[in-house]
Amino acid sequence: MSMKTSLLLLGLALIQEGAAIRPVVTFTPDYRKIFISENITMTCDVGSIGEELRYRWYKNRKYVYNGKSYTIQYAGSSQSGSYQCETSNGERSDPVTLDVINGWVLLQIPLYAYEGDDIKIRCHHYPGYNGGQTRFYKDNRVIRDWTYNEEYYIGNVDRKTTGTYRCIKEVYPSRWHQDEASISVKDLFSPPVLTVSPELVIDGDTMTLSCDTNLSDYRQDTDLQYAFYRDGRTVQGFTSSNKYQVLFIQKENSGNYTCEIRTPTSGVKKESQRLHIQGSRGSSIMPILSVSLGLLLLIIIFTLLCVAYQCRSSENNPQPTTAADNDYSTQVELNYTVLDPTRRPRADLPQDNGSNVVYAEVNSKAKHQVKASHGTSDTSADIYQNISSY
Repeated sequence: MSMKTSLLLLGLALIQEGAAIRPVVTFTPDYRKIFISENITMTCDVGSIGEELRYRWYKNRKYVYNGKSYTIQYAGSSQSGSYQCETSNGERSDPVTLDVINGWVLLQIPLYAYEGDDIKIRCHHYPGYNGGQTRFYKDNRVIRDWTYNEEYYIGNVDRKTTGTYRCIKEVYPSRWHQDEASISVKDLFSPPVLTVSPELVIDGDTMTLSCDTNLSDYRQDTDLQYAFYRDGRTVQGFTSSNKYQVLFIQKENSGNYTCEIRTPTSGVKKESQRLHIQGSRGSSIMPILSVSLGLLLLIIIFTLLCVAYQCRSSENNPQPTTAADNDYSTQVELNYTVLDPTRRPRADLPQDNGSNVVYAEVNSKAKHQVKASHGTSDTSADIYQNISSY
């Protein structure tokens, strides 16, 4: 996908979200170095935003031009510098550098290089002269030997592509000349981060894994696909969803999880760090706290009920004091007969000759116990009371 198409789609996406659109400077031809007397066009790309904007160009932070595109014809070395464009909504681009060179050979590289891009570098000689064979180097090692092709193609660039490149070229009649340039490949998207929700998983929970990343600001239109693995085995193949859900069962679902993100076209792939998940019934503290609090509440209620019951029983059935409190405290069992002195003898009973005795028996258990402990014995006077008959 071309840079201009990417920017167009990015602009449309930002409009839908209502976000401010930051412009991006592009070059045509797409090289950051040119010879003096050559032409270059700079464009302030913002995509299609559905409104007319005004554009201003700055070189080394000083205003130089109005318009969406800024063309430099028959460039001179004075045109070298840092360029930015600004839109009427106040957004300004990142600065980009243009080098205008007076020499024999230039190694020209693209203005931008992202993971997965296909790029060409060019060993360009000064116009009007004949060029001969060319050799290319990376970090002082030959990557292509002598040929008459002044361009070197690099497909599907990645971090390994980053480095210092150099070319040597034969130019008639001045013979051999060389130049070098550095290529820095930028991340298309950040390394994925795998997270789980809930953080503490127990049997029966619905576990959700999320695989998150951030696309480059200039490549927000890039399609991404996501896959999930447990202990190196696929649990969900590549789809457009960055979520994986499963009903957690400890025996089946515990293990080391990872996720992988790829682009379906350029083949850029990145894998997350491992996330170990070992759930169990006791893995979450919340259920434990709930059960513990429930049991504590039941114990408190039971204790209060018992205390209330004992208090009520004490009111209805008061307990006697002990012998230690009072040696002659009483728990008296009294057997008695009510005497009526006015009652006359029944005719059918024998006449009382004065020898009949009415007894009143007092059984004082506590008194017996106290006297026994003191080594004294009971007397008949303590037990029986002879009540004379009337």
